Amino acid sequence: MRFKPYKVEYAKSGRSKCKKKCEKPIEKNELRMSIRNRKSEHPQENWHHYDCFWTKIADPNIGKSLFDGIELLRSSDQETIQNDMKINRVKYQVDYAKTARTECKRCQTPQTLIEKGVLRMSQQMPSEHHEGLGDNWYHFECFWGILSDTVDERTFHGIKDLRKEDAEKVHNRIKSIQEKFERKKRKSDEEIIPPKKQKGDLDSQEQEKVQTEHLCNVVDYFKQHLKPEQIRELLNDNKIPYKSVRKTDTINCLADCAVFGVPITNHRCVDGFLFYSTAHNCYKCCGRKSDYDPCCFYRTNFPKRKPFLISDDLKKAHNFLAQLPKLPYRQISKELKMNRTSMENSQTPSTSRAASQVKSSDETVKLPIKNGCAVDLAMDNAETWHVYMDNEGHLWDANLNRLRYKHQSFYKIQLLKHDINKDE
Repeated sequence: MRFKPYKVEYAKSGRSKCKKKCEKPIEKNELRMSIRNRKSEHPQENWHHYDCFWTKIADPNIGKSLFDGIELLRSSDQETIQNDMKINRVKYQVDYAKTARTECKRCQTPQTLIEKGVLRMSQQMPSEHHEGLGDNWYHFECFWGILSDTVDERTFHGIKDLRKEDAEKVHNRIKSIQEKFERKKRKSDEEIIPPKKQKGDLDSQEQEKVQTEHLCNVVDYFKQHLKPEQIRELLNDNKIPYKSVRKTDTINCLADCAVFGVPITNHRCVDGFLFYSTAHNCYKCCGRKSDYDPCCFYRTNFPKRKPFLISDDLKKAHNFLAQLPKLPYRQISKELKMNRTSMENSQTPSTSRAASQVKSSDETVKLPIKNGCAVDLAMDNAETWHVYMDNEGHLWDANLNRLRYKHQSFYKIQLLKHDINKDE
C-alpha cells in the first residue's frame, strides 16, 4: 500500500463537489471524506459529503489507520468517525427476489437457487462495480449462520419496504442475535480482571484527546485572528520553510511547533526541516541532500526540539499567544504506528527488466567490464557488446535523473558496438 486509501479533512473552500450522485458542492469548513484511487501511483482525491461517503463504503478492515488526516480533526469528530466505522464495516440488504436466477452463497443442497418473490438477505462486500459494493445473496435461514459478530439494525437496508409480517420477522431475528452476543460478552468480561490504575496517570486515549483539543484550538486561532503578515513573522522567526501563508499544511506545521516546540534536524541536509506527516504518522524531512536528491527517507517519532519564539509585540496584541499550551511530545496511537510499519513493508519492488533479472536469481551476477565500463543488463546478449569509445578516449555512456514529486526516475543511455561485427 503506497498511500492510505481514505482521507478526511475540513473543506478548505466551497469549490469541491461530492462525487456521488448528489453532486452538490461541499461547503467551506465542512467535514469531507475522500475515497482515493488505489490504482494510481499518487493519491487522487474523490471528495464526498460525510453521509454520502458511508453509503459507498463497506470495508471489513476499515480502521483509524486507513484515514489520512484524522489526527488533525477535533476529538468529537474523531469519535463520530470511529462509531460510524463500527456500523459501516459490513452492510446488509433485504428484499424479495426479483428473479429465480440468484444463487445462495452458503446453501450446499442442490436447490441453491432462490425462488422468485421469496425473502432473501445479502451481505454487501467491496467491489470494483456497482458503485463500489457487491451483493452476496443468501436464503433467509442461511444468512444468519454466516454472522460471526453482533449486528446493528441500522446496517440493514430495505426493511422499510418489506411487508409488516416480514419486517417483524427480521426485527425479532436481529434482537435474538444481539442478545446472544451480549451473553457471550458478559462471560468474557467476567473472566478478565482489569489492571489497577494509579492516581494521576492518564490513558493514552485521554492524552490523545487533550493533545487534539490543544492543536485544534491553536489552528483555529491562527486562522481566525492572525493576519498573513503575523503568520509570516512567526514562520520567519522560527526558520520554518513555507510556500504559502494561507496553505492549511503551513498552519498545521506552525501549530505543531507552537505546542510541542520547533524540531531540530540533526542530519546532513540542505535547508532541512522536520514536519509531521499524517500519511506516514511520523516526522519527516522536507529538505534536500543536494540539488537533485531529496531527503525523503529520514523519519523519526521523537525529534529534538527548541523553544518556539514569539515576539513581544505579538504577545501584547494576542494574549492567547502568551499563554500557549505546551506539551512535551506528540502522542501517536499504536494503531497508527502499526499501519506505518505495514506500509513500509509493503512497498512495491522495482519492475525494471534489469532489476528483475538480478533479484530473481540467487547467484550474484558478474558484469563483464570492457573499456572500464559495463553494458546494462537490459540489453540482449550484453556480453557480446561494449560501450563505444571515440578517438579522444571518451565513453559514450550517460545517466539521466528526473526528479518529480520527490520521486526519482533514472535513465541510462549507451552507444554500443559489437565485439566481433564492427559494422554494428
